[in-house]
Amino acid sequence: MSETAAGLHPLAGQALVDLQVASQALARAQIDEESVLTFLRQQVQHLLPPVRVHILLFFAENSQLFAWNRRGEALPPSYFETAAAQGIIGWLRETKEALLVGDFHRDWEALPARPSYDNPDPPRAAIFVPLVVADEALGALSAQSEEPDVFTPDHLWQLRILANQAAAALRAGRLLRSERWRANELQTLAQITRSVVSILDLDALLSHIVEVIEQNFGFYHVQIFVVEKGSDRALFRASSGDQTHDLWRQMGRSVQLHEKGIIPWVLSHGETLVAPDVSIDPLYVPDDPHLLPNTRSEIAIPLRLEEEVLGVLDVQSAKTNAFGPEDLFILNALADTVALAVTNAQLYARVQEDAWITVALLEVAEATNHLTELQEVSDTIVRITPMLTGVTLCALWLRSAAGPIYQIASEWGVPEELKSLLRKQELSEEAVARLGLAAGETQPRLLRSQELDEQLPPILAQALSADVVAFMPLLAKSECIGLLAVSLTEPEAHISQTRLPLLKGIADQAASALENAQLIAAQRQEAWINTALLQVAEAMGRARDLPETLDIVARLTAALSGLDRCTIFLRHGDGFQAAISHALARDLPPIPPTQRLHPDHTPLLEHLLAQRAPIVVNDLQNSGFFSPAWLQAMRVNALTALPLIAGDEVVGVMVVDEVTPQRIHTPRLLDILGGIANQASVAIERARLHRAEFEQQRIATELNLAHNIQRGFLPESLPALPGYEIAALWEPARQIGGDFYDFFPLPDGRLGIVVADVADKGIPAALYMALCRTVMRLVVYSDPAPAAALQRVNTAILDTTYSDMFVALYYAVLDSTQHSLCYASGGHGLALAAGAAGARFLRGRGMVLGVLADAQAEEHSAQLAADEYLIIYTDGVTDAVNEALETYDEERLLAAIQQHAGCTATEMLQAIHADVRAWQGAAPPFDDFTLVIVRRLPPPAPAA
Repeated sequence: MSETAAGLHPLAGQALVDLQVASQALARAQIDEESVLTFLRQQVQHLLPPVRVHILLFFAENSQLFAWNRRGEALPPSYFETAAAQGIIGWLRETKEALLVGDFHRDWEALPARPSYDNPDPPRAAIFVPLVVADEALGALSAQSEEPDVFTPDHLWQLRILANQAAAALRAGRLLRSERWRANELQTLAQITRSVVSILDLDALLSHIVEVIEQNFGFYHVQIFVVEKGSDRALFRASSGDQTHDLWRQMGRSVQLHEKGIIPWVLSHGETLVAPDVSIDPLYVPDDPHLLPNTRSEIAIPLRLEEEVLGVLDVQSAKTNAFGPEDLFILNALADTVALAVTNAQLYARVQEDAWITVALLEVAEATNHLTELQEVSDTIVRITPMLTGVTLCALWLRSAAGPIYQIASEWGVPEELKSLLRKQELSEEAVARLGLAAGETQPRLLRSQELDEQLPPILAQALSADVVAFMPLLAKSECIGLLAVSLTEPEAHISQTRLPLLKGIADQAASALENAQLIAAQRQEAWINTALLQVAEAMGRARDLPETLDIVARLTAALSGLDRCTIFLRHGDGFQAAISHALARDLPPIPPTQRLHPDHTPLLEHLLAQRAPIVVNDLQNSGFFSPAWLQAMRVNALTALPLIAGDEVVGVMVVDEVTPQRIHTPRLLDILGGIANQASVAIERARLHRAEFEQQRIATELNLAHNIQRGFLPESLPALPGYEIAALWEPARQIGGDFYDFFPLPDGRLGIVVADVADKGIPAALYMALCRTVMRLVVYSDPAPAAALQRVNTAILDTTYSDMFVALYYAVLDSTQHSLCYASGGHGLALAAGAAGARFLRGRGMVLGVLADAQAEEHSAQLAADEYLIIYTDGVTDAVNEALETYDEERLLAAIQQHAGCTATEMLQAIHADVRAWQGAAPPFDDFTLVIVRRLPPPAPAA
C-alpha cells in the first residue's frame, strides 16, 4: 500500500542515533552542493536496504538529476525540463508532501500522480521526499527498489528528517556562494571601471578586460568583437589566452553580420543569446576546435550604446548549462561597461588619428605646394607616402590626355628587375572598372593577395605583391585623374581601422597637387600654342592673296609640328583638289596640285565630312581609308586630317602626315594643328568673302549702270497734248526691271501710247525690254495702226531673239482732235477709262508677243469724254500683296480712282501709288510698278 507521512512514528534507538549523527554532519557540511548531495546519498543508503538513490535539484528553467545505483556508483548527471504539475515529481514540487509507494503494481490506481520517467527497469517500491526549506522546494529525494514492500513508514520519516536537513544545508550554501559571487562581481566591475578610466588604448583596454573576466569568474574563454565603422562586419579585438589572441589578431579575424553563428546573430539582432549546450544549438559555429576543444556552452551579449550595437562580449564555458541568472546579470553589467569603454577609447583614438592625419596632410601639402612640374609632384607623393604610412610600395598612375588609359608616372619600392616592365604597364578604363573604381567612385578598393592575380595584369600583380594592395582614386572635381596604389604587409581589418583614412587623405591631397600642376602645365602649353598661333596669324596677315596665305600655313604647320608634310586641299566641285603641299622630309615629295580627293573614292574624306572633326590615323596601311595606289604615292604611315570649315561648309581639308606615328596623337600637337586649321579656315573664308564682296560691288556697279541705261530708254519728258494732261510712273521691283512705257507723237495731232510687261525680272528682262522698245519705235512710224503694229513687232522679236521670254504689250493711239482712242492688246488687258459716268475696262483679245508667229490682236476704239481718265497699268499695281498675302486687286484700284475723281493726272497717279504702297505695308514689292494716266481736260468755264 502507499501512504503519505502525516504524523510522527517512534524510532528505534539506534536509528535515532544515526539520524542525529547525520543531521549534525549535514549542519557542518561544506557549501559545495556536490558534497552535500554525496553525503545525503551515503546516509540514505546507510539507513535503508540496498536501493537506487535519485536526487533532483529544481531550477527556474530546468532540473538537474544526480543518480546512484544500488552499489553507490554515481551515474552521469543529466538535465531535463520539469513540468510544474506533471508526474510524481511535479506533484511533489507543488504539494511539498512526501510519498511512500509499497508496490507500484498494487497501488497504481491509488497514486496521487503517475511517474513521468521512461525506465525499461522501473522500480516496484519507492520513497519520494521533497527538499523543502522556508516553504520552497529546492529539489526531491527518492529511494527506489526492485522489490515490493521493502520500505516502511519509519524509512519515510527518517528520509524526511534527512531531506529537511539537506535542504537547509543547500540553502545555506547557496546563500553563501551568492554573497561571495556578488562580492566578486562588484570587485570585477570596480576593477574594469578603473581600467576604463586609466587605459586609453583600446587594444590594451579590451585585452585587460577579457583577462579580468576570465580570472575572476573562471570562464573557459572570453573574447570581444568590435563593429567596423561603415561596414557589415565586426573585427576581433581581444581574447583570453595569448595563443588565440595573438593568432587571431595576426590573421585579422572578423565575422560578417550575415554569416551563420552566435556572434553574427547577436550583432544583427542586438539581443543576448545563451546556448546552454552548443552541441545542439543550430547557430553554434566553433571558433577553432584545435584551440578551444572544450567549449560546451556559450553566451554572447551585445555591446550597446543607446540603440547602436558596437560589438559583442562572447563568453564560453567548459560545462553545459553554465550560465544562470546571476551570470546573465553580471555579464550584462560588464557588457555595458565595456561598451562605454569602447566608445571612450574610440573617441580618444579618433582624436589622436585625426590629429595625426592633419599633421601628415600638412606635411604632404608643404612638400607639394611649391612644386609646379607634374613629374616632381608625382615623385614627391610616392616618396612621402611610405614615410608617413609605413607602406612597403607606392605607385601612381595618371590618366592620359590622349585617351582613356592610365600610365604610370612614379613608383617607389618596386624591385629593380620589375621597374622597366611596370613602366610599360598601362591600365585601361575597363581594367580600372574591374577594380571597382568606376567613374564617380570615391572609396578606396582593397585587394587581398589571393585577388591580385584575378584583378590585375601579371606584371602589375607581381610588382605590387603584398598581403593587401589598396587602390585609391585621385579625384579632381569629381573626375578621376589618376590612381594611387600602395602595398601593405598587414591584415585587411587593421588597415581599414588605421591606415585607410590617412591614405585616403593623402590621395585627396595628391589629387589637388596634381591638378594644380596639370593646370600650370596646361597654362604653359596654352601660352606656347598661343604664341605659335600668333606667329602663324602675323605671317598670314602679311600675305597678299590666298595662295600665298596657304603656302605660309603649309610651311609653318610642318615647322611648328615637326611633322614630315602638310597639304591643304580646297573644295573644287564635288571633290577636293590639292592647293598647296610642303614637305620637310627630303625623301618625301609634296602632293602634286593635280591630286584630287573625292568622298565616293576616299573613305577618310567621307568620315571627315560626316564628323566635321579631326581624324587621327596611326596605321594607314590597315585603316582602309585610302586605296593602295594612293598609299604608295603618299609614302607615309600616319596622318591627321582636319576639316577647314567656313560658316557651315567644309571648304577644305588640311592633311599633316609623317612616316612613323610617333607624335601624331599627342594633345599638344592636336591643339596646334586645330588652331592653325581654324586660322586657315578664317583665311579661306576671308578670301571668299573678299571675292564675294568684290563681285557684289561689280554687280552693283553694273546694275546701277544698267538701271541708268534702262531709265534712259524711257521718255525724258512727257509729251504736251492740247486739251490733255499726261502723268507716268515706272518703279522696278529690283534695280532693273522688265516693265516700260513710251509715247510716240504721230501726225494729225495723234499720240501713240505703249505700256509693256516683260515676263521676267532683272538683267534678262531689261535686255528684252530694250529690244521690244526699239522694235516698237521702228514699227509704229511705218504702220501706226495698233493691231498691225503689234503683229509686226511680234514677227521682229521672233526673228531677232531665241530666248523663251515674251512680253505683254498694250498699244493705244489717241486722237486729240476727235478725242477718240484706238487700241490693241498683246496679252495685256490692264487699261480702263474712268469719269463721271463710271469706269469701263478697255480690253481686247490678243496673245503675248514673242511666242507664236501668227499671234493676232483685236483692234478696238473708244471715245474719251471731258474730265475722263485713260489709265493703263501693269500687274505690279493690282497684284501687289500685303504681309497677309492679300492682293490689292482692281476693286481697290477703282475705289481709289473714284475717291480722287476731278484731280489732275499727276495727283491721280500719286494717289493710286500711295494707296497701293499703304496696302503693301512692310511687304516688299515682288513685281515692277508701271502706271500711265491721260486725262482729257474739262472745257473752260464761261467768262462771267
